[in-house]
Amino acid sequence: MKRFLTVFLCIVMLVSMCPAVLAADEGTVYYVDSTNGSDDNSGRSASAAWKTLEKVASNVYAEGDKILLKAGSIFDGSFTAKGSGTAQTPITFGAYGDTQTLGKPIVRTNADVILFRLHNVSGWLVENIEFTAPNGKGMYITADGDGMTTDITVQDCVFHDIYFQRCPTYNGGHCPIMLSSSGATARLRNITLKNCNIYDCAYGVNMGGLTREWTPDLFVSPEESYNTGYVLEGLSLHNILYDAVIITSVYDMVIRNCALIDTCLNDDYFTAPMWSHHASNYVIENCEIGGAKNYKDGMAIDFDGWTTDATYQYIYSHDNIRFITNCIYDNFTKNRNCTVRYCLSVNDNKKINILAQLCTAGIEYRENEEAAYMDNFKFYNNTLINASNIRCCNLKNAYIANNIFTGDPKAVVEILGRTIDADGNKEIRAFDGVMTNNCFWGMGAPWNAENSFFCNPGFVGTDETDKNSFMLSAGSKLLGKGVQVEEDMGAQDLYGNALTDTHNIGCYDGDGEDGKAAVGIFERIAKRLSSWLGCIVTAFVNINNIL
Repeated sequence: MKRFLTVFLCIVMLVSMCPAVLAADEGTVYYVDSTNGSDDNSGRSASAAWKTLEKVASNVYAEGDKILLKAGSIFDGSFTAKGSGTAQTPITFGAYGDTQTLGKPIVRTNADVILFRLHNVSGWLVENIEFTAPNGKGMYITADGDGMTTDITVQDCVFHDIYFQRCPTYNGGHCPIMLSSSGATARLRNITLKNCNIYDCAYGVNMGGLTREWTPDLFVSPEESYNTGYVLEGLSLHNILYDAVIITSVYDMVIRNCALIDTCLNDDYFTAPMWSHHASNYVIENCEIGGAKNYKDGMAIDFDGWTTDATYQYIYSHDNIRFITNCIYDNFTKNRNCTVRYCLSVNDNKKINILAQLCTAGIEYRENEEAAYMDNFKFYNNTLINASNIRCCNLKNAYIANNIFTGDPKAVVEILGRTIDADGNKEIRAFDGVMTNNCFWGMGAPWNAENSFFCNPGFVGTDETDKNSFMLSAGSKLLGKGVQVEEDMGAQDLYGNALTDTHNIGCYDGDGEDGKAAVGIFERIAKRLSSWLGCIVTAFVNINNIL
């Protein structure tokens, strides 16, 4: 027995001291140095680094492997990943050396090719790399055939000058990041984009896959047919010619803490900073959206066709063409269960807002009541400053409550009746739902809105460039005047105040702040008169629609 224990302990000691076993568990580290490396080297150490991206792309990698590019190096060419890791032990494509001083390694091409491709592979972590492709495409994360691309994380990377020119195709043909699948069973799962900077590009992040509209023979349901498990967090998208984020064919997604600034700079297509089409069960929160320029669309909030069970919350929107326009299309659209809550819009007023519009004409819309409306749309506890007209139509079971609407005296919130154009085709359907406990200040309200407030909201400040100006002061008449719209109204307001059973009107749900801005008597009278004048104008519009 003693001899057995002695042999056993010796074996344990030898195994624990064996570096080969540890190396196998951890994978192999490959170093790449574009200045001092050589493709004839082993690549297994910094002193024996490879030199080119071509050499890197020729190798097949296994879980735990690391491909590390030297800080400050520049690599020309393109890369297609070979081999898969796991979520727990991914293959890493990253950097070594002092990236703070020398800069991130640069991967670039001038050709019209995909610069970096992760296709039908899984378990990859890409971090601390700079990508640029002036005439090509950026990073494409894709699957086709029977392939699955899962557990991909891209973080702390920079994408710039990815086809920063007028684009030959619509909807992101040349973009920094593409997430797309094709085929009956090919899917993307668990894709994370985190803390990446994207600027001077035609597009931003584009998504694609199976849809009821474009692949009807393959589509089963959103849960079964869409790609799933996307997280976009901490992205900065700036100076984008077209759409910054196109959400398509995705189920179960979170987009949070992102900034989309100065997007939709070109006007040759209908574009918006961030919009969904064929998407379900997603949340967009704590994002800043500002400076969209395209007059054809240019709205911060946009639920398009086939969008269901989706929410925008805690959004700070400013200086866009408009705040919101949602589109429904045909008999199969069925936009439903979409919510906008606790958002702040400032100076999004170049064109009117439309809570739901029927985008294409056709007599068949009158044959399908369900598809021609947005169903169960909720719009509550939002604050709109200097807003343009807000048109409420094509909505069924809608709930519009606890909002603050301020704007030019000529601007109105209007409820439209059911009308058909002169050719008997395009139709506007009447508003169906509840509009209650909203504040209208300086703009008109629908004559049949319930429990309306026509008073100065009592904001704490007047600086329109500071979102904190639109918290309510301790003396505001809107404190505690909101209603409970639904059982779960979220965890907090725009400013991080925890929600209780008592609600204010507007995107601030706290107890009231110090520092109420003084408002003169003449301003109060002028604002009150303009609100009532707007109500009269709106009433005439509604009567005309009915007649």
